[in-house]
Amino acid sequence: MNMNMNMNMNMSRDRNMNMRLGKLTSFKSILTKTISIAAVSLLMASSTTWAASSSKISILEAFNKSNGSIAITNNSSSVNDKFKNNDYFNNYFKSFMEGHDENNGGDHVRATFIKMGETVLKFLTSTDEGMKIVTDFNLDYTSLKSTLTIDVITAAQGPLIDNNGSIVDALGVPGRIVLDHDKFFEHFEKDRDVYYLVFHEMLRAIAVNDDDYVISKTINPFRSTMRIITHIATKYPLLGDQLLSTIVLANQIAISGTGCPKSTDSLFADFDFERNILDISFKKYLLGTSTAKSPNTTTPIILTSIYRKNCALSIPVQLPVNKRLVVSQIDMSEKLDLADVGVAVSMQFEAFLTGQSAPVLKKEFTSSAESLRGKLLLRRNDILNSNCGGSDLLRLNTSSIMKTTTGNANLAEVDRITLYFKVEDCSL
Repeated sequence: MNMNMNMNMNMSRDRNMNMRLGKLTSFKSILTKTISIAAVSLLMASSTTWAASSSKISILEAFNKSNGSIAITNNSSSVNDKFKNNDYFNNYFKSFMEGHDENNGGDHVRATFIKMGETVLKFLTSTDEGMKIVTDFNLDYTSLKSTLTIDVITAAQGPLIDNNGSIVDALGVPGRIVLDHDKFFEHFEKDRDVYYLVFHEMLRAIAVNDDDYVISKTINPFRSTMRIITHIATKYPLLGDQLLSTIVLANQIAISGTGCPKSTDSLFADFDFERNILDISFKKYLLGTSTAKSPNTTTPIILTSIYRKNCALSIPVQLPVNKRLVVSQIDMSEKLDLADVGVAVSMQFEAFLTGQSAPVLKKEFTSSAESLRGKLLLRRNDILNSNCGGSDLLRLNTSSIMKTTTGNANLAEVDRITLYFKVEDCSL
């Protein structure tokens, strides 16, 4: 009987250790890609040996600064004080272990936000431009640093709506920062220059007025030599003349309209270096009616009663001799969160190159149930061809309309336009 009990206890311990080892392996994968440490060493004894130990395993208890390796041991005396006292890693590890696979937002998003905030602080304290910002706006380093903890930062599912009825990436109030998890995950996966957004929320969290980004815009664009890698997924960019990022000039897009006002935070234009796709995501292309409440507060928010918005985009292209650009597909998508039956939403766009005309494509939808959430997709896949060689312009005119007769909260948000490209010989 004692033998059976010992066997059962060992089997139970083995199962627990296997689960623990699984979490450590997952942690290793995320940590390696996120904080860009050169090598991560998992020095693990056999699960049998670990199962026999009655003491808790101390995770990541040794950090060799000289070769950039992290070791996992169960010997607390081997802790490297420099590593143990590293604020970013302590926050990252605490965030990961407390929030992984849970809905409290304790994950890569919060940890990367913290790391980006640390980079902003480094800029403010180690560069002439940064120190001038601190002096000009009388900023306090210690207060700013205090915002970069998981006790202040929370990630939540959006949409997040501010007091002006706008959908925002984050909400900042004294002592608290709430991030839209999905939006910031996308920012980080696409290595976007959102340091000014991070700085903006840090300022709000210490009750410093940064309306219209009056302070935070001074670091936009952020110094390229100080930017960090924020994506997790391994990337394999197209090689040689396959890559079209020098042909489609995504950083020179001209915009106008109520859905994309000319400002630094109207939209993001991300060129996918693996698939030659331009993804344009909007931040202010929102139609709302009546009242709603932010998911993070009980305060009623009055949404602006705007039922129509539009956005016109002009994308320059520059082609080699005897080459033309082919636009093989264009997608326009809109998110809906409709409280009532009978809410009518429509969106439309036209796309054409210089000297060409194009049909207006339209998608219409009327809600047939209450509390309806989903997406509309409008797709054009007939081919657009540019002129042969030289410069050209790809133009898109878009709009969206919402109609409702109720007083409840209904939201529609045009969230992105995606364009698919290739280049071919003019002789084809």
